[in-house]
Amino acid sequence: MPIICTGELEVGDNCWLGTNFVVRGNTFVKIGNNVDIGPDVTFLTGTHKIGDVRRRAGVGCNSMITIGDGCWIGAKSVFLNTITIGKSTVVAACSCVNKDVSENLVIGGVPAKVISVLE
Repeated sequence: MPIICTGELEVGDNCWLGTNFVVRGNTFVKIGNNVDIGPDVTFLTGTHKIGDVRRRAGVGCNSMITIGDGCWIGAKSVFLNTITIGKSTVVAACSCVNKDVSENLVIGGVPAKVISVLE
């Protein structure tokens, strides 16, 4: 399975990473134990502050992404900014996750929103 990682990646025990898993940026991504990640999932850990009129992509900054134990990440999902996904959460395919999410949820959409609460 091809994996592209330009930052630091920590993967827990008993995880499955789909083909074309990508971590872009130069900071840290932590994936917990028992996590399944579908194909073509991208974590973007670098961004910019909005600059002035001369150049809108201003000062660069890094963000950290943490995926809790037992999560299931659907294919073609994208993760942005500094975010934490709570344990046992399901992220629907093709979602854009840009903020923290509590545990035991189903989230999806662009931007991702809570679809349901799991027991």
